[in-house]
Amino acid sequence: MSSLRKKFLVFAVISLFFTTTSVAIAEEISKESTSVLPIPQKNEYRITFNQTADGWLGDRYSYQINESKTNDSIRPLPHYRALLPACTSAEDITCIESVESKKVNENKWNLGSVSKNQLDPKLIKQGPGASFYEYGTWKADESRGLAAGGVASSWDFPRIPHANGISYLAEVSFLAPFNSNDTYNEFSINIEPWNWACAENNLCNYPGIAYGVTGQSFPPDTEFRITIRLNFLNKRIGTWAVGRLEQPSISTIGGRLIVAGSPVVYPIAYTILKSKDDCVTRVDKVFQTYFPLVASMCNISNGFDTNSNNAVALPLFDALDDEVVQNGQMARWTFSSTKIPSTNNPCFGAGSYSLVSSNAMLYSTEPPKWDKTEEALSYRIASTHTDTKGNLNKGNYSLAIPKKVADCLWKFDVQSGRAIISIINPNGAQNIAVSAMRITKDWVYFDASGFTFSAPEIKVSIVKSKPTPSLKAIICIKGKVARTVKGTNPVCPIGYKIKK
Repeated sequence: MSSLRKKFLVFAVISLFFTTTSVAIAEEISKESTSVLPIPQKNEYRITFNQTADGWLGDRYSYQINESKTNDSIRPLPHYRALLPACTSAEDITCIESVESKKVNENKWNLGSVSKNQLDPKLIKQGPGASFYEYGTWKADESRGLAAGGVASSWDFPRIPHANGISYLAEVSFLAPFNSNDTYNEFSINIEPWNWACAENNLCNYPGIAYGVTGQSFPPDTEFRITIRLNFLNKRIGTWAVGRLEQPSISTIGGRLIVAGSPVVYPIAYTILKSKDDCVTRVDKVFQTYFPLVASMCNISNGFDTNSNNAVALPLFDALDDEVVQNGQMARWTFSSTKIPSTNNPCFGAGSYSLVSSNAMLYSTEPPKWDKTEEALSYRIASTHTDTKGNLNKGNYSLAIPKKVADCLWKFDVQSGRAIISIINPNGAQNIAVSAMRITKDWVYFDASGFTFSAPEIKVSIVKSKPTPSLKAIICIKGKVARTVKGTNPVCPIGYKIKK
């Protein structure tokens, strides 16, 4: 790991902690999830899971943080976040070429149109620490490795209206250090229903989540497809992504990334620890692993908020499994690079994206692990065992990998194989699920559904199908009687002789 990446990771982790504990975010939680979230009482400590969008998807403006002219110890390291704009010409690079949608049972995609209303970076309202952030727009600069910076673009779909309009925001974000080929870059895609009524209350132009306007629901049985011109970013966003996509499909053509699928509904939850001492006993070791610069997270505030794309979320759930309570659910359409962008396995090359997606509350932020012994890709997910009404939560899981990668991993043409998908509980028991494998010219998709939680491990492998033995036929005679006998190695009955 390069020193730049180490410093950048420290900045990302520390900034994550201080942003997730703000009062403004607490207000947003209640509006976004439309569910009851208890306020911790004196000495109590609250940990939440997924009360906001995965991985802080929802950034809507581009910014740059440049070198400081003074020695400012709290200034973040130089880096930028680009919200890729909608393409306006054939010459544009690193931009959104199109957003499409259709009903699940339809064959034809309907092209969205760029909305008349769009966010305006000139009107942005900046929060604490804004002096560090230089919000604006800029053109792509390949020589500097600088993606085009725009704003989250609004697209209209009259055929699939949601409860508050026909507009949807497409947020394609690329975060990276300046002038670096370091592989630690964050890439994410988020499509969300949008309500332009925020303009009437002057609430649209916040740097991140626009308060009070994002709690919209996707219409049922809807799919979205987005086409992005990645160009030189193609080799800078790792080889693995996680997402909230049901029945996903991916393709990479001519420097473009095309992602499709339906939104996923998944649980949100919380736990209340009765005292700071209880917090120290139960989870302080987890905090120390991920926040080594902080003496004790349990004593800094009265709560900590996570989402499924935080590396600390799954270990916290493991430590608190029996006390995590579901208090609602939310729907998302997301695709984001894993925290560890690539694996050391030579079968996964730059520019060949693989995706894991699930309706589980949490998932591992690392790519699936390749087990050489079992010849399987294993992955961790977790969720509350029951929903708010006490009904069992049923899980689904999808894995998409390029066919050339699958052929490389299993060392044969997987077209001739069959999938084995195992759902294994922490106690080692097998979890029943319906599974299937889909193969196209360039991709292999694995799907499993109907299993239960709380924290299963999913293993996917492909085995060669046994060839169907060829059948032979012989004619057997006994006097004037003739019989035809078929089989892989046919033999005449007793008293019969084979006809020569």
